[in-house]
Amino acid sequence: MDALALCNKVIVEKLRFSTISTIVGATGLAKQVLWAINEIQRELAGAYDWNDLKKKTSITLATGTDLYSLASDLARIIPEPYYQLDDGTVDDVAKFVIVNDEYFLNHSAVDVTAGKPYIGREFGRDSSNIKQLQVYSIPTAAHNGTLLYYDYIKKLTDLSANADVSPFEDNWLIEGAYMKIKESQGRLKPENISDYINDIVLGIQKNVRRKRVLKYEDT
Repeated sequence: MDALALCNKVIVEKLRFSTISTIVGATGLAKQVLWAINEIQRELAGAYDWNDLKKKTSITLATGTDLYSLASDLARIIPEPYYQLDDGTVDDVAKFVIVNDEYFLNHSAVDVTAGKPYIGREFGRDSSNIKQLQVYSIPTAAHNGTLLYYDYIKKLTDLSANADVSPFEDNWLIEGAYMKIKESQGRLKPENISDYINDIVLGIQKNVRRKRVLKYEDT
């Protein structure tokens, strides 16, 4: 269901008003409903690592460089960056862990060894306002060109055009938007919406755990 249809579902079936013909330049009730849909979409996106929002990319290490720009559409990294698995000729594959500022600063202050980075922290933004990752150890020439991979949840843009489509279930957005409107009117508590989102996430998690994998049999 596209954005216009979602808005009309809330307006007609939930609020009992007449349909609208466009959400572009929306005002009044249409603007409020569109805001509510986008608000519930943002809260859903932040509540769980949705498969539909997962992406993968990499950072190319450079000699003497400790700051690297992350993906422009990154919302958050999941769960940790990683190096490509070795080909069996090397026993130890370097691990990489994102740490807090205190650990990063204390650790880098006493460990002067340069080499393949094994810890990092999100640190500032580049000139294009894109999040950065600071790594330690600082790469040497031996690791120039090494790829540090990471999976991430991408940022969602608000629905704004009639044909825009959300990655979330229509009924989640319709009911959630209606609840948001009731909350703005003082007819619903914020915790009711939090419980609603948590119930959605819990249902997804249960379904994931319930999936069965066929046992492999060598014939």
